[in-house]
Amino acid sequence: MRRLSGVLLACAMFAVPAFTHGHGDLFAQSAPNKTTFTGDIVVMAFSINPDKTADYEKVIAQLKGALSKSEAPEAKEQLAGWKIIKNAMPNPDGSIVYIHIISPVVKGADYSVFAATAAAATAQTSTPQTPGAPLPAPPPGQNVVSPPPLGRVFAAEQGLIFNAIRPDKVTDFETVIAKLRAALTNSKDPVRNQQGWGWKIFKAAEPGPNGSVLYVFVMDPTVKGADYGVAKILAEAYPTEIMELYRMYAGAFATAGQTLMNLQPLPATPGASAPPTTPPKP
Repeated sequence: MRRLSGVLLACAMFAVPAFTHGHGDLFAQSAPNKTTFTGDIVVMAFSINPDKTADYEKVIAQLKGALSKSEAPEAKEQLAGWKIIKNAMPNPDGSIVYIHIISPVVKGADYSVFAATAAAATAQTSTPQTPGAPLPAPPPGQNVVSPPPLGRVFAAEQGLIFNAIRPDKVTDFETVIAKLRAALTNSKDPVRNQQGWGWKIFKAAEPGPNGSVLYVFVMDPTVKGADYGVAKILAEAYPTEIMELYRMYAGAFATAGQTLMNLQPLPATPGASAPPTTPPKP
């Protein structure tokens, strides 16, 4: 399980509001005017007012252009590892979530240019949320379910699932996740094998909501029409163990449930991105 650095939204279990302060928690400052990341993977998310998405995307294009033209040797590596995904569905307040995934982090590289992304988001958003603050009540109609989800089908080619886990239940949760990975790898169903190939699991370095431990499932790519319900996959692979696995899994959650996001990538800057890796065929 790879280490995830960067604040992953104090309220990720519900709506994803704006970051308007607290950006110091996202970065480790190693020198004046230089921003470096400490983890192997960084995930940042920003909620943008719907009438300002064009402005925000213009800033992103300018930042990518600056990296592509930079003479710094690490700039091309930084650009290649920077993926921006736009949530396919708006938040209940109409805002649009943009997920920034930096994978892998270029060790020691200056990521000051990414601070401009946070500044741009601040300028285009409202409703501040302090990282680590208590979670608000979920808005009416928000897609929050009780764990474990019984049916999880993505409507987009990429997706995220956030899991806030009780600190005293981390061992139980990771035990279940290990069984899940084995189930996907060893299944005789080629669809399950494809799901396992694109299903990446990260553990945040920073605490999640209310002191929980935050795990992020990144589905890239998703398998069209496939059910990502953990309980169902476990039941298929371990019919005699499912009750105990269900107890460990359901009892590990620190919040009311998971949040699923269907994501669509922003158009890449011409000539700046590498061709996508082709997933195995069933």
